[in-house]
Amino acid sequence: MREAFPQAQITTKVDEKRQGIVDSWPAEVDDTAARRDWGFAPRYDLTRAFCEYLIPTIRQRYAR
Repeated sequence: MREAFPQAQITTKVDEKRQGIVDSWPAEVDDTAARRDWGFAPRYDLTRAFCEYLIPTIRQRYAR
């Protein structure tokens, strides 16, 4: 986010209920079986999701 928005002032406020849900998730998800068995091929990885979805959405929302 800082690369895309170097002037942004980013603050956070933890929602304890939601954080508890996130904390219960595994650190990594192994999708090897899905790729092998079902031919699963994700269209987005983290970089592509940021570059093609999240950052343009934020730019549009906060356009001056």
